[in-house]
Amino acid sequence: MCFYINAGYPGYRSGGLLDTLVYDDGRAEYHPSKDSSCEILFYFEPLRVKLMQVMSDPGSGCGFAPGVFAPVAFPKVSSEVPVIQSLEGHGS
Repeated sequence: MCFYINAGYPGYRSGGLLDTLVYDDGRAEYHPSKDSSCEILFYFEPLRVKLMQVMSDPGSGCGFAPGVFAPVAFPKVSSEVPVIQSLEGHGS
């Protein structure tokens, strides 16, 4: 999964992830390799995807800048079948 988000004006603080996630029963979990105190949950529904951040350390940002990530739901904007391909060798 490739995911990028920013907090917008005025500071445009941002964060992103690129990882292979296990998808099961409409749900995927992201566990940052450098921060074991948090995880990001993706809940896929027919018309949206909901994101939730779960953390044991309130200061953890799961790799995102402070104030960037908050529980959010993104509406579905396309019914196109995604192109699934290996990212091996990209960006090297």
